[in-house]
Amino acid sequence: MNKQTRRNFLKNAGLISGGIGMSNALPAAIKKAFAINPDKGTTFEDAEHIVLLMQENRSFDHC
Repeated sequence: MNKQTRRNFLKNAGLISGGIGMSNALPAAIKKAFAINPDKGTTFEDAEHIVLLMQENRSFDHC
């Protein structure tokens, strides 16, 4: 096991704090989706559709 140094402790504490902070910034719909448990025996390979949403960068595309 790695020796716990002050630098590693502070790095890990920052990562944990950032993760907790970001979880509070998520919209309610995303939090609700994360709370749904998957059916037993299913994997990501059972997905039928993948949806990609993209926005146009008008300032670049329309000079």
